[in-house]
Amino acid sequence: MAGVARKALEAETGKPVVTAQNAESFRQLVTDIVTDAAQLPDWETVPLSYLCAYYLNGDGAYAEGAMDVLAHRYQQAPNTVKAYLRRLAGQQVPDGRGDASEVLLADISRYAMSQLTGGLPVAASYERDQLSISVSEVYSVTYRTVTYDENYSEDIPVYEVGSGAQLSVIKGEGFTLYGRYTSENRLLHDGEVIDLAQAYTGIGMDGLYNVQFRYIDRTEAARQDTLTFNDNGAGLVSYPAAWYSGSGYSICILADGWHRLTPMDGWNDATVDGSPVLNGKPVEVWESTEDIFARLYVAHLGAMTLKEAQDWAIGAAGSSFALIESKQGDMSGTDGTGNQDWTAAFRGSDTERFAGIKTYPVAQTEHLGYALNAMADTFTVQ
Repeated sequence: MAGVARKALEAETGKPVVTAQNAESFRQLVTDIVTDAAQLPDWETVPLSYLCAYYLNGDGAYAEGAMDVLAHRYQQAPNTVKAYLRRLAGQQVPDGRGDASEVLLADISRYAMSQLTGGLPVAASYERDQLSISVSEVYSVTYRTVTYDENYSEDIPVYEVGSGAQLSVIKGEGFTLYGRYTSENRLLHDGEVIDLAQAYTGIGMDGLYNVQFRYIDRTEAARQDTLTFNDNGAGLVSYPAAWYSGSGYSICILADGWHRLTPMDGWNDATVDGSPVLNGKPVEVWESTEDIFARLYVAHLGAMTLKEAQDWAIGAAGSSFALIESKQGDMSGTDGTGNQDWTAAFRGSDTERFAGIKTYPVAQTEHLGYALNAMADTFTVQ
């Protein structure tokens, strides 16, 4: 989080942030601002950089006050706020939800809409050219910049919807409703009503998006928890964690020391909606901030038998790993040097298969290995 806060200030001032405190951690700078203040800041005069730092680092009245002003400024000058937040692209938020620019924009939009609706979902409409739709159970609407080529880009709406959302097609002949897998794509027809049910990622034509969907579980999104495991022989230790609700599953992720990877982190292979891909399948990936060779993957395998999933895992691990099937059907092994462990556990059914993958340096077994085990054990198919 120190990087997000520092980049926020430097992006606004155009100068490196140099203080006695930030030599150790910029987080301390924000802590000092909060601790030294005799009262809450004059929110109306606080620059965007400090508002972002207060919201992402603070809690209670500081985070709430910062978000209230961020949402107000977004309503007054959305393009100005969006332009500023884009400067934070590539930085990760501390709770593992992803890119700071995208998370802040989604939180601001959700907060602003909740002030108007009392937190209840609403129906939202979209109409442009030959596409006209209505979407129910919408909690927020943000915009994502899509670059088509070096000369043309545009902002498309991203609807954050609940699990019971429906799509009503007023006009949409010739457009495609994209699924998580190509086999789930379907052509739209005027007048139809479709249950989105987390199976669809957006609407577009010729592989390009006009509209995208993100799904949230309002109960899961708010759940905080702890994970307890034997850490480096210190006995059972409990650490703060938060539940992540993905498409068709939920999992509890340690709040500190792990962040979710995106293509912005240098991931080479991604789906059309920006999800990382492993051996041809979309995945969510969490990486240790302590050791980049320690990772947790959740792979969406779609319709696969257990044998097909095992064959997929062999390809995903790569030729340097010799995987062996366990009695439970999992696949695990180490690389040729014996330095890196790799395990894939399979969940779900033949019609919707998931793979939970843990990989870490063998030397980190009693620390990051046990942490990965604690997180992976919480995986639940929804």
